[in-house]
Amino acid sequence: MSRKNKAQSIIEFAVVFAVIIAAIIIMGQYIKNALTSKIRDTADTFGQGEVYEPEKTTVDSQVGNE
Repeated sequence: MSRKNKAQSIIEFAVVFAVIIAAIIIMGQYIKNALTSKIRDTADTFGQGEVYEPEKTTVDSQVGNE
């Protein structure tokens, strides 16, 4: 194998490696969004569709101060 072919092989390997890394980074965003959506759907199921409403939720300030 000549020196020129060896350098070409290294460059080709580096390009393929860069493309694979870029694909993983891009797909990471899609996976993150899918997991967030699934968690939100599950939370809505357990919360029966209700979300936190600050004006309706009260906190007892005396809890633990007995």
